[in-house]
Amino acid sequence: GDVQKYPIGGGSLAIFKNSDERAVQASWEFVKFMTSRDSAAYLATHTGYLPVYADAFSWPEIQQSIQDEPQRAAAIQALEHVVAIPVFPALGNSDLALRMAIQEVELGHSTPQASLEKAKASVDKSIAEQAQDQ
Repeated sequence: GDVQKYPIGGGSLAIFKNSDERAVQASWEFVKFMTSRDSAAYLATHTGYLPVYADAFSWPEIQQSIQDEPQRAAAIQALEHVVAIPVFPALGNSDLALRMAIQEVELGHSTPQASLEKAKASVDKSIAEQAQDQ
């Protein structure tokens, strides 16, 4: 039968290596704040992003937001079918290459086919370089 799969994405929080312990500690405090229950509830109810806690759908404010905007339930129901998208360094290049291809066409500097072929070559090169580094 048909298999339903929905890629899930979103933002990420990261703490970069830093020799300044104060910067590392401040970063950690920020990550804790952004992933707190209150921040997760606020973000979910004000943006439509899914909360980062499995039990969040039982929280009163989340339940209220679903009652206020029933279409939010669709994303929650899709959770049983979500799959992670692969993340790799060349992925960022693919976004840039596609944006550049669109811009070339919009400005009349290239045809859609030629621009997409150029973008594909750029992404293929990034993937090959990444493979060599591993």
